[in-house]
Amino acid sequence: EFKENSYSINYVYSSKTLKDIPVPSQPDQDNKISYYSKYQDNMINDTPGLFIFLIDQSGSMYGKSIDLVKKALLLFIQSLPPGSYFQLIGFGSDFKKYNVKPVEYNQENVAKIINVINELDADMGGTDISRPLDSLYKDNNYSKINLSKNMFLLTDGEVDDKEMCVNLITTNSDKFRIHALGIGND
Repeated sequence: EFKENSYSINYVYSSKTLKDIPVPSQPDQDNKISYYSKYQDNMINDTPGLFIFLIDQSGSMYGKSIDLVKKALLLFIQSLPPGSYFQLIGFGSDFKKYNVKPVEYNQENVAKIINVINELDADMGGTDISRPLDSLYKDNNYSKINLSKNMFLLTDGEVDDKEMCVNLITTNSDKFRIHALGIGND
C-alpha cells in the first residue's frame, strides 16, 4: 500500500500534554498500539469553520484516484465540527459549485452532499485549478462568514497551470488556509 499511496499525519500537542506522550519501545508495525482513548477528549476539534473542498475531476483522476477522493470526502464531510459551513467544488477544464454557496453543516445538507459525492466522476477534461481559485478569492461573500476559512484541494498533481496557482495562493494567503492532498504518484 505504501508504494501506491502517500500519507501525511499532523499532530498538534500543547506544551502541557507533550510530557505525557508515551514513547513505545519499538515502532508499531502491526497497528496494535492505540492512543485514541488516552487522548480522546483532547483530539476532538469542535471549533467551527468554513470548509471548501476543491475536487479534481479531470480525466487523469479516472479510476482508483477518484474513488479515493470520494472516500476521503465522505470522511471529511461527516467529521466537520458542529456550527461549520461547507462547500464542494469540482474542477477540470472548467469548475462546478455543487452547492452554490457554503451551506450549514447539518444532517439535511450532509445527506444531500453525500448523494453528490457518490455520483462524482473524473469527467471534466483538463486540470485548471486557477479558475476556481480565482473565483473563490474574488467572491466577497466568503469574507462575510466570520469563521476560519479552510480550503482542501484534492488532486493527483497533474496540474496545467501550476505557476498561476502558486501566484494566486501566495497573493491571497490572508483569505484562506489551503491544504493540498495529493492522490497518486504525481
